[in-house]
Amino acid sequence: MRKFFKKIVVTAALAAMFVCAAEGVKGNKDRSLVYASSTTINSGATTGTGSSSSTTSKSSLTVKANYLKETITVSGDGGKKVYMSTNKGKTWELIEGTELELACYLKTADTELYFKKAGEDAYAILKLPKEEKTLTAKYVVTSTGGKLNLSVTTGVEYRKGTNGNWITYDAATFSTARYENTGFTLQFRTKATEDKRAGKIVSVKIAKKPTAPSISVDYSDLYLKGLKSGTMEYRLSTASNWTTFSVLSGQAALLDLYTVLNSANGTVDKTTTLLKEGDIEVRTKATENKLASAIRLVHIPAQQPAPTNATVKLTNDTLVISDASTKKPYEYTILAANEAFDISKVVWKKVTTTKGVSIKKFGSALTVNGSVVYVRLASHKDTATGEISVASLPMKITVTGLSNATATPTVTPAPTVTGTPTTK
Repeated sequence: MRKFFKKIVVTAALAAMFVCAAEGVKGNKDRSLVYASSTTINSGATTGTGSSSSTTSKSSLTVKANYLKETITVSGDGGKKVYMSTNKGKTWELIEGTELELACYLKTADTELYFKKAGEDAYAILKLPKEEKTLTAKYVVTSTGGKLNLSVTTGVEYRKGTNGNWITYDAATFSTARYENTGFTLQFRTKATEDKRAGKIVSVKIAKKPTAPSISVDYSDLYLKGLKSGTMEYRLSTASNWTTFSVLSGQAALLDLYTVLNSANGTVDKTTTLLKEGDIEVRTKATENKLASAIRLVHIPAQQPAPTNATVKLTNDTLVISDASTKKPYEYTILAANEAFDISKVVWKKVTTTKGVSIKKFGSALTVNGSVVYVRLASHKDTATGEISVASLPMKITVTGLSNATATPTVTPAPTVTGTPTTK
């Protein structure tokens, strides 16, 4: 019966050893996870002759933990078998070889491993300390993006995700801007040395920045719409500083393209001043607790100059545009002689044919001598490029006679356009 009992104990011990070995292989396969609960250590081996003593030095074994190699090395065995106890000498298991996988025995609390050589009562004790938890990482939102404030500024490393390689980082702050387009998880810890266990992993989830605002362009009245006063900002793509979009109470939330592209802070004559081509960036502003949104890019193509009397003619009460079509639409409006041209208020009528268009009436009003006709190339989508064009500058024609004579157009000279407009 005693032999049978011994056999059971030995078999159980071997089974436990195989479990540990399996854990060691697992730890070796994914060593980056070993330090998920790591902290500062004061490792080393002491010796003792009983489970409650660690003061004698009779054991001939030397046991050393190497936290960089992640190994436990046993030496001084003299070719004899070595046994290990994980319960302070209550039970002992035979270990194979002289090197163990450290990952198998690292715990979140202090751990002691006992080792003894066959034929000796004395044993060596290896102390594996609990995790160090001195490192903290606080996420802070700034106007330029997020950052982490680290409580430890030297001997730190981080990795991207949970399986990336560890990268040394020695600074008090860590910029998270590059991770904010998609959101990401970063992990930080204090670095291990040969004699010091790596610190507890600190995981930080970097939030994805808010979606870019939905903005639309009115290519006829020449403004951006969809902006919210006080909470959105804009800039040229070539600029560094942002301007907060702001309108007075009761005003329409519209951003004049001339204000941005032509830097026109005051009144600008939109019948003679060409709108510049450019790219405008718009985003929702950052707050104390929330990142600025992703940036919406809006491309504004170059505005074309006004048509000329080579293509636009007014004969008596008939307006003829020689190259008008559905793919190249024009439009016109008629104002009284003393009526100011306000691009946001005028009403346009489309012309998509080369046939003559009567201008006797515009809406319910009769056209009279002295009236002013404005004609421009309408905003339209280019079927080849898919780009939407900006309405051109208007050609100005003063009506001088409608009975039986040809009105001689008075054309306001258009600004000279240099270079070839590009599209994006």
